[in-house]
Amino acid sequence: LYQNHFDRVKEVFSFSHKTYHTSFYALRDITFSVKKGSTVGIIGRNGAGKSTLLKIITGVLTPTGGEIEINGKIAALLELGAGFDPEKTGIENIYFSASVMGISKEEIDKKIDDIIAFADVGEFIYQPVKSYSSGMFARVAFALNVHIEPDILIIDEALSVGDAFFQHKCMRKIKELRDSGVTLLFVSHSIESVIELCDEAILLERGELVLQGDTKRVAKEYYKRSFHQQNEMTLNAQKTEDLLEVEEDKEKLLPLLEEAVKNLKADNIFKIHSIDTLNQNGDKTDSFIEGDYIFISVMMESLYNIGNISLAVELKDAQGLLLTGESIFNKTGESLFFRKGEKKRVVFKTKINLTAGQYAVRFRINRVKNWDRSDNLLIHLDEEAAIIYVAQQPNNFIWFKFRHDFEIEVY
Repeated sequence: LYQNHFDRVKEVFSFSHKTYHTSFYALRDITFSVKKGSTVGIIGRNGAGKSTLLKIITGVLTPTGGEIEINGKIAALLELGAGFDPEKTGIENIYFSASVMGISKEEIDKKIDDIIAFADVGEFIYQPVKSYSSGMFARVAFALNVHIEPDILIIDEALSVGDAFFQHKCMRKIKELRDSGVTLLFVSHSIESVIELCDEAILLERGELVLQGDTKRVAKEYYKRSFHQQNEMTLNAQKTEDLLEVEEDKEKLLPLLEEAVKNLKADNIFKIHSIDTLNQNGDKTDSFIEGDYIFISVMMESLYNIGNISLAVELKDAQGLLLTGESIFNKTGESLFFRKGEKKRVVFKTKINLTAGQYAVRFRINRVKNWDRSDNLLIHLDEEAAIIYVAQQPNNFIWFKFRHDFEIEVY
């Protein structure tokens, strides 16, 4: 690393061979193997070396030292649009990228209809890709890479863009490839996705391999290191004796918690007064337009002094597929404390980045214990707390799709 460009020049022409740079190792002393047909997640915080590792595996970067051995045809989704010529159309880039990967025109001719159908960018497939959004880049690149029958598929956060339906479509395709025996290397900051997809995981930290093994075990270590807390640390600062009014209440509450889980009802612990969907004017409604903001308001009352409570809302499509959602704990790293008889109103706000159709709002109450969420206790689950209807944006409006990002307020 150089402080500036002049230091680079001075080092080149230095007669005394004086160095003006400092060395930085993006990766150091990493050794691992991936079995054929396995699905491996690579996790770690920003700067851990995940993307550098994948670029070395795919040949984009050459390592300073060490060896890498690959047996099989690789398809990789790294940086969006990598290898695409912005002046060429989508369909021209499909053939161009395929040729770079050593795939003949005849092979792509057989698959081109499936690739175009999967990408589903309409007439834009015949337009220069410089006019594409990041989501359209992802669609075309992903469609190409999953249809060339790779032995090894590498994905680096490429599914973090695009609308929710396309992301679910991609996940289904990835699972199909996994089940067919394709080896998968998957980098994502969504630990839940890694746990769902991968047989094992690798944890990187500051360029070094910390742990490789069972996905849940590696995820647990990731959470512990991310929050700099011991695995069994409780979330709330309140003392244990403050969580319940008197000692005998503890004996009463625990059976109630277990019974609530069994019956999936919170009535024994919480009284839920209302769950309403509101528009941006604050009016109650179940009808929205693509791109609108939706406010999901929950009014609830606790029947006990109880802490470590997290609420979550999620949106599901008509087939029951989970599209997006957020919880108080995931969003803030904190949980709620209720005193007996206390009422709270929690409002979740997000933009509806969904196409026209009918959707269900799922509502959950959890009692969270540990940072890794391994011992969460489900207190309440309502699969259809509310139903909303999303209409198509009128043609005379321009609607831009953004990633789902929830805001949460507690009153």
